Amino acid sequence: MKKFIEWLSWGILILAVGLLGFVMQASHSGWEFNAVLSGSMEPVLHVGGLIVTRPVDAAELRVGDIISFKVPGGDTPVCHRIVEVRSEGGVLSFITKGDANDSLDPNPVLAEAVKGKEIFYLSYVGYLTYFEKFAKTQIDFMGVKFSVGFVAVLLMGSTVVGLIISDLWFEITDPSSVRRSRMIEKKRKKLLARRKMMLKVGK
Repeated sequence: MKKFIEWLSWGILILAVGLLGFVMQASHSGWEFNAVLSGSMEPVLHVGGLIVTRPVDAAELRVGDIISFKVPGGDTPVCHRIVEVRSEGGVLSFITKGDANDSLDPNPVLAEAVKGKEIFYLSYVGYLTYFEKFAKTQIDFMGVKFSVGFVAVLLMGSTVVGLIISDLWFEITDPSSVRRSRMIEKKRKKLLARRKMMLKVGK
């Protein structure tokens, strides 16, 4: 049971480091992790869920795609479905609508206002976006800027390495391990001594 808990702890720690690293790398590549704050896309996107979007060429978008876009004067991106694609006078725009809404969104979404296209959605983990934003916070140390996420990955990675070294050192210096090694060595010498005696008797 103790061994199982130890391996489980290691697995959770490594998973956390990997997840944080993925979130940071994806964020630097323009991916966004947004919490679903309203029920306008029910039942596809539930409140409290997490929608992940990546940058996309607006010309590749089609009817049925769920996109993230900025509304003029708003800070929080909106994630709605494209119901019509328009191209007038060389200007590309999209008519959008929330699946649960009775009416279309009031204004067309211009191509440059599109933040990204939905890649996948996870229920009940929308609050991770707060952690992702916190991880991108910059801290200044002696004139050098680091993100909180980078420092966290560095610390967790150092912790993993430290635990490995600690386990190895304990295994080497543990009195019980030393005693065990000495007992094995004594038994080996006794067996060799007996074998030599048997060989002498045989002669």
